[in-house]
Amino acid sequence: MARPVLIVDDDRLVLESVSDLLATNGYQAHGAADGAAALRVLERVAPGLILLDLVMPVMNGYDFLRQFWHRDNLASIPVIIISASNVKNPAGPVEFLRKPIDPQALLVAVRARCGEPESGYVRPDLPVIPDPPAVKETPAAPRRGRAGRRTPPVPGSRKQ
Repeated sequence: MARPVLIVDDDRLVLESVSDLLATNGYQAHGAADGAAALRVLERVAPGLILLDLVMPVMNGYDFLRQFWHRDNLASIPVIIISASNVKNPAGPVEFLRKPIDPQALLVAVRARCGEPESGYVRPDLPVIPDPPAVKETPAAPRRGRAGRRTPPVPGSRKQ
């Protein structure tokens, strides 16, 4: 059974897209929007891997790593930094994946650290939102100017 992944990033789109990618491939993911929230998640979850952004509000990735490595029960969890910017290498055992994240590289890294996903995992169906009903367009009546003459169409209006 695969261990879960903790995703730490303040960008909601990154959290959701990486979480969806992992879920689609049979992995469980937990998310945190900053380092302080991640430390709280780690009090109740033992992930097999942490994906960490460095630039975040409240507690950035560097401060998170300093506190993380001083906790004996957590220091053995592998960390992969995900960042779009050039970052200084924090003192400690981390790897890097550059944003935008290559899905295949991410899945290889997750599989190597968390194990194979559960067999028989079925991703929950996403709700299907139907297309809105078609709107029947009616042609606009020709515009009339002074003395009943037709005027040229107004830019951006429907064809006449």
